Order: sequence, then C-alpha cells, then structure tokens
Amino acid sequence: MSHSGLLIITVFYEIVEDWAAPSNKYFSHEPKDLADKSVFEKKITSVYGSKIDLSLCVLNGKGWCFYSENQFIKADISLSLI
Repeated sequence: MSHSGLLIITVFYEIVEDWAAPSNKYFSHEPKDLADKSVFEKKITSVYGSKIDLSLCVLNGKGWCFYSENQFIKADISLSLI
C-alpha cells in the first residue's frame, strides 16, 4: 500500500508530460511568433483528442516577454488570451 502514492504520481506525470513539454517551449523566450500558440494547440489536440489551454503563468510570462522587448502589439495579444 505504501507504493500506491508513487504510482499515482508517476501516472499523473506521464499524462501531463505531453502537455508540459510544448507548454514550456512556448514559455521560453526563444519563440518570437504568436503562431507558436497554434502549433502548441495542434500538438495537444493530436495527443489528447481535445484542446487544453496554456496555463495563465505561460500566457502572462509570454506577454511580459514581448512587452519588455517593446513588441507591444504582440504583448497585448498574448495578455488578452488570459
């Protein structure tokens, strides 16, 4: 019985892993294009069969990343998705 908690954590990680990896990639400062969000959505839909949104943290971080680079229109679009 003491290992059931570890099994649940492992299974949960395996389920969320396919969402977390592309989500973290979108969150990084490298993708400079808002079209990356649609790439993320297509990948998630192909894996899970339905749309799962990015977290508020990711969308907020991406918006402020654009803002700090004086890309105000992209920042506004990204922050409006929250």
